[in-house]
Amino acid sequence: MTSQYEQKRGHIASAVECYMKQYGVSEEEAVNVLKQEDANAWKDINEEFIVMNNNNPSWIVPFPLLESILNLTQDLIEMYFAQAKWFNEGYIPTSMEEYTSIAFESIGTTMLIANCYLFMGDLATEDAYKWILKNPKIVTATSIAVRLMDDIAGHEFEQKRGHIASAVECYMKQYSVSKEEAVKVLKQEVANAWKDMNEGFILMSNNNNPSWAVSFPLLESILNFVRACDFIYKDGERYTHPYLMKDQIASVLKDPMIL
Repeated sequence: MTSQYEQKRGHIASAVECYMKQYGVSEEEAVNVLKQEDANAWKDINEEFIVMNNNNPSWIVPFPLLESILNLTQDLIEMYFAQAKWFNEGYIPTSMEEYTSIAFESIGTTMLIANCYLFMGDLATEDAYKWILKNPKIVTATSIAVRLMDDIAGHEFEQKRGHIASAVECYMKQYSVSKEEAVKVLKQEVANAWKDMNEGFILMSNNNNPSWAVSFPLLESILNFVRACDFIYKDGERYTHPYLMKDQIASVLKDPMIL
């Protein structure tokens, strides 16, 4: 639980504070209830695993693959712990390589895409899951682009409220350059990642060879994920400050365009 730390540095209310407010209970009581909810969620996950492991032909995803997908979440949590250790020790990575070895994983791209596939029915074949678990170039480029867009957009605010060093600070430290120079280089890295993604999309979507594991809708879901992140992190950090999206949300929900 990180609710106390988040409240100290200035953060939205967590599930703990919301539960305390709604039911008029103590923090300890709220935490105990939420821990039980967490345990219940794991029971549901384990139950689903048991069902899938019984070789039920109606399930698309074999048990070993589903286990690998779940392990992506575990890997992500380990990256969060590594970053928390950096923060608690006031440690700044000495090189971009050291930083990105954690940061490109902690952005969670592979886990999010793999979990998205779980809801795409027959389109997400066993071969498609095997493909994404190998971290192909498209997925790697996605992680690079999203992480760097996030760091560029939010590093100033994060440093003020208390956060680990971002790619901007790590690049500045390693190469002894200004913030502006670091941001310029990192934006070029984002552009290069887009080139890698576009190259991969063109090669795979134009290839009618049945040996390709991933259908176009699955590739398109990756593209849409990156496009959403590009919107979120362009001209401000809309993930942390969602009010910056109010005009766009209103244009979709309140004043939709009639085609």
